Amino acid sequence: MLPALADEGLVDAVDVFCERIDFTLVQSERVFEVAAKRGIGVKMHAEQLSNSGGAALSARYRALSADHLEYLDEAGVAAMNKAGTVAVLLPGAYYFIRETQLPPLDLLRRYEVPIAISTDSNPGTSPVTSLLMMNMATTLFRMTVPEVLQGVTRHAARAFGNSKRHGLARRWTTGGFRGVAGAVDRGTRLLVRPSVVRACRARRRHRFRAQRALSDYMTTHSSSQALFAEHAWLPDGWRRNVLFEWSPDGALQRVTPDLDHAPHDVPCAAGPLVPGMLNLHSHAF
Repeated sequence: MLPALADEGLVDAVDVFCERIDFTLVQSERVFEVAAKRGIGVKMHAEQLSNSGGAALSARYRALSADHLEYLDEAGVAAMNKAGTVAVLLPGAYYFIRETQLPPLDLLRRYEVPIAISTDSNPGTSPVTSLLMMNMATTLFRMTVPEVLQGVTRHAARAFGNSKRHGLARRWTTGGFRGVAGAVDRGTRLLVRPSVVRACRARRRHRFRAQRALSDYMTTHSSSQALFAEHAWLPDGWRRNVLFEWSPDGALQRVTPDLDHAPHDVPCAAGPLVPGMLNLHSHAF
C-alpha cells in the first residue's frame, strides 16, 4: 500500500511498531527502506516492552521520532542524539498497562535528546486524548513543567517534521495538533477521530477542531451523521470526494464517492480516510 499512497502524495511519514510481539527489526527495516527510497519520513514505536534495538534502527534512518522508550538503553539514546530523533513519551500507555520501567529521562537529558509528550490515543492501552498527559508526565515521569510545555509544543511539532511552521507559542504560529481518521466497511461501526477538520466552503480558509465541528453538526442533525473526505481508500481502491453517512448508533449506512463538491455544512476530514482496525491509533499530541 505504501507505494500507492506515496504516488498519490498522501503520506508524509510511516510508523512501525518494533517489538517482540509485533514487527521484528528485519521487518521494520524493510518498511523503512521503502520509505527512504521515496523520501518519506519514518517514526517508530520502540523499546516499549523490551530493549529490541528499535530506537537505534530508527536513528540509522534519521527517524522523526522514536516513541514509548521505557526500555531504551544508553546506546539507543546516543544514536537518537546523533540522528536528531525526538523521544516521544507516552505516560498514558505507561499508566494503563501498569508498566513499572520508567523511560530513561536522565539519559535523554544528558544527551540532550528533545522530548515530546503524547496521548497515544489507543483505545486498547491508552484511551486518552487529553492534555492531562502533561500532568501525568510530571507526576509519573518526574518531568519538569518547562520540559512538558516544550514537549507538547516545540518538540511535538518537531516529531511531526513541522517545527518550522508549528509548535511555537506565538501569535503567528498554529498549535500543530494532528489526528487520524479511520473508516470501516458497511454495516460495521464507523470510528472517526479527526482532531482537525476543514470547513468545506468555497475557499476553505477556516479550520475548526473536529470535536467541536462534529458535536455542533450532530446536535442539529440528530437522525443522520456524515463526513466528507477528498480522498478515501474504498474496496476498489482510492476514490475522490467521498461522503460517508452513518446512523446515530454508529452503523455505516452509505458511502458515496465521486461527488462534484462537498455537501453544505458537512465536516471535511483533514486527511485521507483509510480502512482501519479497531486498534488503529495515533500518537496525536
